Amino acid sequence: DPIITDVSPEDGPKGTYVTILGNNFGSVPGTVRFVGCAGAPSVLADTVFPAWCGAQYWFRDHIIVKVPDAPVMSDGIYRLQVTQNAMYGGASTAGPCSAQNQFEKDSGIPLRPGLCRISPVGGPVGTPVSYWGENFGIAPNQVFFHSLVPQNVFTSWNNSQVIGADVPSGAVD
Repeated sequence: DPIITDVSPEDGPKGTYVTILGNNFGSVPGTVRFVGCAGAPSVLADTVFPAWCGAQYWFRDHIIVKVPDAPVMSDGIYRLQVTQNAMYGGASTAGPCSAQNQFEKDSGIPLRPGLCRISPVGGPVGTPVSYWGENFGIAPNQVFFHSLVPQNVFTSWNNSQVIGADVPSGAVD
């Protein structure tokens, strides 16, 4: 059965990209549900991503979903439940809300950038890295690499793509 070990971020409004870490998710997409901790209805996670993200949101050890825009999903605490594809047949336990599986929908929090694709995923200092997602903002800002080393020089930046952020010195072990 799937096991959730962490959820990041722990809160956000509708449209927030949520990364679920764990294991035994399987390599074929199943489903993720936001299950209300205080009796709120269960809502299927949003897995519709921009075309540039591709269809890669489900992996054996992590899943990326978005907080759905569902009228029945009010602000509050939800637990995330992962159900494997029918070919695997398991579901994470729908036990009580805990730090490992909890997410708070909060419409008062600004929508953060959502990251769905990085290329390449590694390289030495000076390697240009590109990012795709949503809500990056229209004005260039900065990207953080390993050990929170910032980079604020890019080839281009728009609301859904950052091209050519070179890996800075100090970001490689």
